[in-house]
Parts: sequence; structure tokens; C-alpha cells
Amino acid sequence: MLKELDALVKSYITEAGAQKKQTLESILEIADAERHIYGMVFGGSQRASLRVLADACKKKKCRDIIRPFVIAGVDKLLAISDDKARKTACMLIGLCAPDECADRLAGALREEETRFVRPSIILALGNTSDPAQYLVGYAVEPGEAKHVREEQDALKKALSKAEKPQKAGRLNLPAWCTLTTV
Repeated sequence: MLKELDALVKSYITEAGAQKKQTLESILEIADAERHIYGMVFGGSQRASLRVLADACKKKKCRDIIRPFVIAGVDKLLAISDDKARKTACMLIGLCAPDECADRLAGALREEETRFVRPSIILALGNTSDPAQYLVGYAVEPGEAKHVREEQDALKKALSKAEKPQKAGRLNLPAWCTLTTV
């Protein structure tokens, strides 16, 4: 059973579209799959297992199963040496336990040197109940235009969650009026 799960996880990262969705469903049908995949995160197929977990945690049931593991292992997840895997780990933290791990995510954002990982950390902080608390003073460093734009977009998206929704304005018109046009 575990060999089958390992094979499915490894194939998942190379698939696309409907096949990828079907593979994820097959993975989640295996009993206790989420826990086994989390165990694979610190093994050989790090990127694939993190991607499977991040995609699976878009469902509440999976988030609830993985949350305790993410909270307990947040320091290990943020210390992953592979940049792409660390980016996905930040996404996973933001999906499963953003409020519980917010201080560690904020610290990781200050220390992160890899530019393409920062937007994932920013978006993870954007999932907290008060993103402005962690992001309001954040300044995007100058650099390659692509990375600067991605960071700015992530920051804008994350902070937009903190804004209060605007109330619809009310237009007071007289009982009747004459509308003219040129």
C-alpha cells in the first residue's frame, strides 16, 4: 500500500489537468494517506509530497488532518533547503495553520533570501486573521522586475484581505428629474 502511495505521489508532480485531479483523488482514497505523505516530506520526494499536500489541503477535511503536523513541524518546513520545496511548504502552512504559525512566517519573511519564495510567505501571512499586523511595514526590495512585481502583487492581495469591505453608496435623487444630453 505504501509503495503504491509513493508511486502515486511521485507521478502526481509530472501530471496535468484531469489526470492530476484523478491521481489526487486516488491518493486521498488510501487510508491515512495524508499522514504518510507528510512523513515523506522530509524524505526523498520532498517536492512531490509537499505539492500533493498543498493541493489536498484545499479541502477542509485534509486541512484538519494535516494542521497538527504542520504546527508541530513548522520550523522544519521553513528550514527546508530546497527553495522550490520551501515555497510549497509556505503555501501549505498558509492553507493549514496561518494564524498558529504567523510569527514564524513573519520571521521567515525577514530572513528569506530567495526572491521567488517571498510571495508564498506573504500570501500565507495574508491568510491570517490580521495580515496587516505582519505585513503593513514590509517594503519590497529593488531587484529583478519579475520578482519585484510578484512580491508587490502578493503584498497587495494579502493586504486587501485586511481592508474592510466598502459599503455601497446611496444616491439621493429628487422625485423626478429631466435628463438632457448633447
